[in-house]
Amino acid sequence: MNSELGKFVKEKRGQKSLRDYAALIGISHSHLDSIEKGFDYRTGNPLNLSGDVLDKIATATNTDVAIIHLMSKGMSYDAAVEKVKEGYQDFVRNINLKEKTNDEKLIELMKMAENNHKLKMIFDKASRAPTDKELDKIAAMIDLIIEEDKHDDYGC
Repeated sequence: MNSELGKFVKEKRGQKSLRDYAALIGISHSHLDSIEKGFDYRTGNPLNLSGDVLDKIATATNTDVAIIHLMSKGMSYDAAVEKVKEGYQDFVRNINLKEKTNDEKLIELMKMAENNHKLKMIFDKASRAPTDKELDKIAAMIDLIIEEDKHDDYGC
């Protein structure tokens, strides 16, 4: 791992202690120290962060996980932001779903994806526009997840 992510995390940590910020992220303080330094302090080897850790860092820093991932590969913050913007713009331009459908659920899903990095990642990974049948399945899965969450929220 390049130190770009480490510098970014250290800057976001500011005056908070390693222990406090690590607790906020949900990782150990020694792991945070390694991330900030850009290498495993025990072995001296570069870090290879899991998707779970990258997601935790993204959440704690309120940063798109795709940007965090690119920074973990050595890209600067500004370059990562531009890369993510380009990728998302290409996705919207290539698929242009809002013009190809009157499906209110799909339009709502696209709006949600604009503000949710996990949903956006799903769309970004698409190598082609989904078929109507695939869109129906996606919408049904989202409805099921939302319904399960409602039950969980109400203790059902």
